[in-house]
Amino acid sequence: MIQCMRHSDEAVINVLPSQEMNACIASCCLAGSFSSRVSGVSSDGRMLAFSGELFPGEDSQTEITQADIWSSLRDRGVSSIEAFNGLFSGALIDPGRKQVTLFNDRYGSERLYVHEKGSILYFASQAKALLAALPELRAWDDDGVAQYLAFGNTFDPVTLFSGVSMFPGGSLWTYQDGRLVSKDSYFESAQWEAQTPLSTSAFEEQYVETARSIIPNYCRANEKIGLSLTGGLDTRMILATLAKGDASLVGYT
Repeated sequence: MIQCMRHSDEAVINVLPSQEMNACIASCCLAGSFSSRVSGVSSDGRMLAFSGELFPGEDSQTEITQADIWSSLRDRGVSSIEAFNGLFSGALIDPGRKQVTLFNDRYGSERLYVHEKGSILYFASQAKALLAALPELRAWDDDGVAQYLAFGNTFDPVTLFSGVSMFPGGSLWTYQDGRLVSKDSYFESAQWEAQTPLSTSAFEEQYVETARSIIPNYCRANEKIGLSLTGGLDTRMILATLAKGDASLVGYT
């Protein structure tokens, strides 16, 4: 299942089985990436498979580490995921609490595909991993195909494959003692959409202030960061918020 997701010889595969929990999670990511650095086993035996990247907030310029994530999970439990800032998905096995938790970012940008088969939940960040493990899923979903042909995409939770669903954004699914006990959502877009509207001048002022304090944090990493020189508004806005020396970017077009 995990091998079909390996696209490069530099990819690192980390398989974390838990016999006492009757569960297994695995990650496949580039060596040295954020995902590879934070996925693993904590000192108290918890296991984390993580995909994506987290970034510090406005008040911090320190890169988030595996120790930060374990500390947050230890102090606040899975509710700490609500404070994660970035695009991500992951699975956490906690033998001490006999829990397995599946989660993703607020808008489901880091995708997770799921298939429920009796009491067993199969999940993967690429649908082809599920198709490799479960050949019976290699069939088109009529609604998914119709949506794709009409709109160029499918609408959650529908996918192109029968029996395969998209994991909803902002979700926390918890298995306790081998049983699915909750399908919680920690975020609804209405929480942000219902905020008090700003005047045009107030919006512009707060937007500029926020962009200048946030975007530089996204341009600091151990790896090289590429900036696509499209000449579009988004590229120019990114460059406009960076002071000299804020980041060393590799430009490409």
